[in-house]
Amino acid sequence: MRRVNLLSLLIVSVIFVPYVIRTTISPLPVDPYWRYQNLMLANQIAATNHLSFQAISGNSVLGKFAKNFARNFVSPLIVTIFSEILGIDRNTVNSLPLFSAQLVIAQGILAYKITRKKIVFLIASLFAVSFQYIQLPILDMAHRVTLGWVFFFFLAYTIVSIRDNKQARYTVAFIIFLLAFIPSYQTLSIACIPFFSTLFILIWISEKETTTSHLIIILLVGVVSYYIIIAGWASRLIPIVIASIHGVSNLTISGPTIAEPLERYLYQQPEATIRSSLFLVSSLTAILILGSTSLYRGYLVYRSKNLRNLSWFDIIIICVIVQGVANTFLSMLFSASGGIDPRLLALLFVPIFGSRLYSIVKRNYSPSVRHVFILVIIIPALFLTVTQPLTPHTNLISVSQEEVTQIEWANKQIPDEEIIVSDFNIASAYKAIGGNGEIYLPPAGTPPYSKQRTAQQLIDIYYENPSVASTHGDVYLVNEQLEEQGIFHLGSITTKPNADLGRQLDKSPRWNRIYSSKNSKIFRGR
Repeated sequence: MRRVNLLSLLIVSVIFVPYVIRTTISPLPVDPYWRYQNLMLANQIAATNHLSFQAISGNSVLGKFAKNFARNFVSPLIVTIFSEILGIDRNTVNSLPLFSAQLVIAQGILAYKITRKKIVFLIASLFAVSFQYIQLPILDMAHRVTLGWVFFFFLAYTIVSIRDNKQARYTVAFIIFLLAFIPSYQTLSIACIPFFSTLFILIWISEKETTTSHLIIILLVGVVSYYIIIAGWASRLIPIVIASIHGVSNLTISGPTIAEPLERYLYQQPEATIRSSLFLVSSLTAILILGSTSLYRGYLVYRSKNLRNLSWFDIIIICVIVQGVANTFLSMLFSASGGIDPRLLALLFVPIFGSRLYSIVKRNYSPSVRHVFILVIIIPALFLTVTQPLTPHTNLISVSQEEVTQIEWANKQIPDEEIIVSDFNIASAYKAIGGNGEIYLPPAGTPPYSKQRTAQQLIDIYYENPSVASTHGDVYLVNEQLEEQGIFHLGSITTKPNADLGRQLDKSPRWNRIYSSKNSKIFRGR
């Protein structure tokens, strides 16, 4: 019992370690998109007391982005409610890891339900906090991706429970989780159709169980009705599908071909470090866990030659494989997203597969071998989680305290009617701290910066001729990120830092420096 309590304490502690480390580096969440979108939507809910977002400014690029995700209203609604109950500002609530513990619990109880062994809950939780925290940007705040996966795993748990117990309470829980899942994260809701479709087919094949099958049909119909019909996704998806069939790459929204002039400015990943090596080891370990467990169970199913005897774990394996193939294909058509990322899918299912692998080892080997197995598997990932949760890329899109101070100064001293020029990361941080002014970002086009004109405009503003930014804006924010780490743009395009950016603006007759700190500067057009 003492070991169980110590393991539980370790798991609870590890959940918050990455968050604490992140806050010492970046007071704001490191996802430049949801850090301001969630807050903008929550502020609108608080101001109107309705789930209506028409008043959000649609003229700015950032306002349009926020409106595009207005149907993902569950997370901003929760932020608003917590803010009112706790009496703290919404920005603080938005920056808390509100859904991380629930995700670990959902994965743990699903693993327990499949194996029916209590120790598996703790083992799965340990795998969860060790592996998935490699993806810190979705776990260090009230993120819609985390919330969507929470409801995904709880839905899977209720489906397993309904099939095994036929109790009405699980059906009620399924309906509640479904109603929350659909508007929590639109990409995941649509993308997981292969998973639940495969689940429906396998349940029907294995025993023709009707109650569970009917509920899965309700889930699929609900997702399709809400997003394809009500939210109008059909008008967006059909051209992309047609384009992929005919091979017209310029109608897809991912895999952009960067215009040639911009290629030499693209951000280069730093050389291999201890962290990157451990990250590679952890990623390969995750693949090994999923692959070895799947092969072992596949061999047993092959020997039995009876699909009607599939266990719940066998069904989950097949569903994950189908979803992984679908995500790999979808990631070629769409821009990067937590709902269609094959690597994130693998990391999120490591707790389920890893706990099952532990059960196999426990059944066949001594306790000392089991302990060594656990330590060898989790140590690289756990070390990253508790020491270096921020990758070089997440460092780049983080916002230091000095940069927050610079942005707060600009918010107080720069009139809202003046237009601010900077990169997307700083623009989102400005909106996240409550800035109401307009932001100018070089337009990206579709695919992002694939045309000579849009690429050259970006190059001029940040590299070759930044003084021309005075034709687009009134104030230029420059900081350590832009000069030493990298510059983040629309379309998730990242380019090299420009160490001379501040000096170029100092020399320009069009700009006058009005603010200076150690590594941050603000310029106003003359």
